[in-house]
Amino acid sequence: MTFPTEHLDPRKRYIGWAVLAGIVVAALASTWAVLANLSDKPRSTDAFIAAEVANISAGVPGQISAVHVGENDLVAEGDLLFEIDPSNYELEKAQAEANVAAIQAAIREAERAIRAESANAISAAAEIERATQNLNLAQATVERLRPLVEQGIASQQSLDEAETAAADAAVSLQVAMQTAKAADELVKTTDVLNANLAAAQAALAISEHMLSRTQIFAPFDGKAVGVSIVAGEWVLPDAPVLSLINDASWYAEAFFKETELTEIRHGIPATIWILSNPDQPIAGTVRSVGWGVQTQDALELGSLLPFVPPTTDWVRLAKRYPVHIELEAPFPDFLRVGASATISLGTP
Repeated sequence: MTFPTEHLDPRKRYIGWAVLAGIVVAALASTWAVLANLSDKPRSTDAFIAAEVANISAGVPGQISAVHVGENDLVAEGDLLFEIDPSNYELEKAQAEANVAAIQAAIREAERAIRAESANAISAAAEIERATQNLNLAQATVERLRPLVEQGIASQQSLDEAETAAADAAVSLQVAMQTAKAADELVKTTDVLNANLAAAQAALAISEHMLSRTQIFAPFDGKAVGVSIVAGEWVLPDAPVLSLINDASWYAEAFFKETELTEIRHGIPATIWILSNPDQPIAGTVRSVGWGVQTQDALELGSLLPFVPPTTDWVRLAKRYPVHIELEAPFPDFLRVGASATISLGTP
């Protein structure tokens, strides 16, 4: 039994081959275009949104007296976040002020005593000068009378009296000199008191600083999260009680393969899509590219470099390095720390 055969028109055969060739070429061109675009515009789906976060703790130990912020509240720079009972620190300040006042009073009293002692020293110096003049006069009288007595012009008694007066003047001078020395030694200084005053003023400044830290203010505009304090609770300075997300510091952190790093450099533009709002792209700029990541061995040794784990253990994968991307203001309201993101680098 035979079946009829239909001969295919050669022109149709050529058209079919041409169509097939066109499809193959188009597929290759499309593949090449996609690969070229990925090469020129590196893209990463391993990215997240972050911001600077300040962990706020109490300035001094004490009992919380008032909390002025709640979870997820928006705060402005300078807003009062919470207060610590200032009673103990007010008492310490009052004690330091009293100590400063007492030392200042002691300095004033010492200065009055110094002025009196200085006046006595001046009087003693004047007494030395007077005794010196008296001695000089008495000695001069003796020198004049001695030849006159030898000549019989003056009596011996007058010479004896002059010599006695000279001896008395010498004693008076010696007494005046000793009195002046004692007066000089009695003149004190306020050096020790001044040093004590400086120490007391430093203690006062410390107490004032400690008192000021019983009120904790927001260091910048941001969002309060992790608020874990209530009035009446006792807190310590080393224990953070809330975190503040800096609203002016949003950025993205993306991980790119080491084979793509040659295309990534500081200043190139970036486009960010956040998983929760994929229809609203955000513009950004590459600010830095990581210089190193940890290996598993280095991680076990406690290295401080970032660790990016591979997805499998049996395939040699290209390492991925963190790229820091600064977001451009104004920032949208839907930004969240840790939000998943996709990032494309290069001009959109």
